[in-house]
Amino acid sequence: MKFKIGDKVEVTQNTTTFPPQTYGTVGKVIRVNPGSTFPYDVEFGEGKRILYADWELRLATPPVPPVRSRPAPFEEEGEEATTQMTLLQKDGTRRSVTFVRVSIELFRSYLYPAVQLPNGTLQPAHIVRVDDPVWLYVAPSGSHRIADAKGFSHYIPAGWSHLWWKRKDGCPPFMK
Repeated sequence: MKFKIGDKVEVTQNTTTFPPQTYGTVGKVIRVNPGSTFPYDVEFGEGKRILYADWELRLATPPVPPVRSRPAPFEEEGEEATTQMTLLQKDGTRRSVTFVRVSIELFRSYLYPAVQLPNGTLQPAHIVRVDDPVWLYVAPSGSHRIADAKGFSHYIPAGWSHLWWKRKDGCPPFMK
């Protein structure tokens, strides 16, 4: 599925539903019905709910910040390019690891290829996107842990085949 419950989505075209939602209206996915022509139940303000298809929606993204006239965040005085954090392991032990600042990025997207499952069905390719990432840790296994600007932590398992990101305007393409 392209969207999941809780995603903020934006209407990409005017619809003929009643009452109509216009291009650019933002709502939240509250239910997903796989296999349906209109699998996404999107809620707008005041409890208004409308069913949508994939092609009628896109992820709502925060506005692009203005071009910076000052150094990128990791270059500012007092801000570090790395930080130590403690990870809780599956066995209950704790491990100190180094996270790298990635706050110059608007988002990070990970592409997972289609996979043939043991039961013979095909799991379609899918993308995992993290908006406003701040800190990144890359494990020896290839998995990533990301802390974002809203305080959420994300675990990206190994197995992705392509990674891309977009830097914020005014920031260098890579950290020093």
